[in-house]
Amino acid sequence: MSSISIAPTYSGVNLAERPSRRRRAGALLIDACIHNAAFLVSFVVVYLPLAIVYYLITGRDPEFNRFSESVAGNLLAYAVSLFLAFTYLIAFETIYGATPGKWLLGMHVFKSDGRRCDARAAAIRALCLFFIDGLLYGLVAYLSMQPPLYQRVGDRIAKTVVVKRRESPSPPPPFWRFLVAAV
Repeated sequence: MSSISIAPTYSGVNLAERPSRRRRAGALLIDACIHNAAFLVSFVVVYLPLAIVYYLITGRDPEFNRFSESVAGNLLAYAVSLFLAFTYLIAFETIYGATPGKWLLGMHVFKSDGRRCDARAAAIRALCLFFIDGLLYGLVAYLSMQPPLYQRVGDRIAKTVVVKRRESPSPPPPFWRFLVAAV
């Protein structure tokens, strides 16, 4: 039994309705696809032009292969990817209340007392997703999501719940907020 008390409704959303594990995994998969596409676009938009400028200024090949095969190159790519993933999760859950994957599959993140998910809770959720819940390809998250709240470890620490989103009593936030979160 959990010691967290759940407010029955908040802004017309029933906090007792929980999405299935499968739906949450699907949202994570959608978010991973979006994140990887964004990483690829950022590589093409930022890194390749810098390499071309380097070549034009120095006349030397930027040696992509040597850097990408080195330990430093792999660590840098991993750190940049992790930073982008954290930023993606925190920005969308703070500004919009859901990542695009959650939004598409009809879910929303709330604090367990019914308030909106804030930046602190979103940051805790993101950290736990990568360093606790994501262990063994999500097996830790799957096993930790038990009835009645179906919270993963990150949800428990951040005191948040993921709920099914019904027809919203208010219109969705403007698209520019989505763009701000994406930047």
